[in-house]
Amino acid sequence: MFEDLREELENKELLTNKEDILKNLCVLLKNAVKSNYSKAIAFSGGLDSNLIAYLSKDFTLYAIGLDNSQDLAWAKKIAKDMKWSIKIKIFDLKEAEEVIKEVISILKKNKVECNVLKVGIGCVTYSVLKMAKDDGHKTISCGLGAEEIFAGY
Repeated sequence: MFEDLREELENKELLTNKEDILKNLCVLLKNAVKSNYSKAIAFSGGLDSNLIAYLSKDFTLYAIGLDNSQDLAWAKKIAKDMKWSIKIKIFDLKEAEEVIKEVISILKKNKVECNVLKVGIGCVTYSVLKMAKDDGHKTISCGLGAEEIFAGY
């Protein structure tokens, strides 16, 4: 797999001009959202999920979290400002504990190492997917990974 990618990259001229890079990135992002379009979007209020929502049409945002969550505060504010439809689930500690147990069970059943990062991401993913599924959606768009790709940490 990586050899194929290496060969493909070796045969392409790398972009070095900032304007060319941004223009190409915009085209790639628009095409990625268009080709993976879903009427449901996992929404944290962060840059990645905002971009996906901004480039989409006719969708519902799904956000989850604990009471007083910064992600939920931003998700609510941005959805209101942009007049986007949003569904929010606020978990109490008992509900959060049940989701954590369920995610750990799923990870162990699939022989995936359980650590804080995997369980944390799994809880958010599991909960948002459940909300969207309960509304009849079979797919959901999310921006997970943008920080890693663009060194946002």
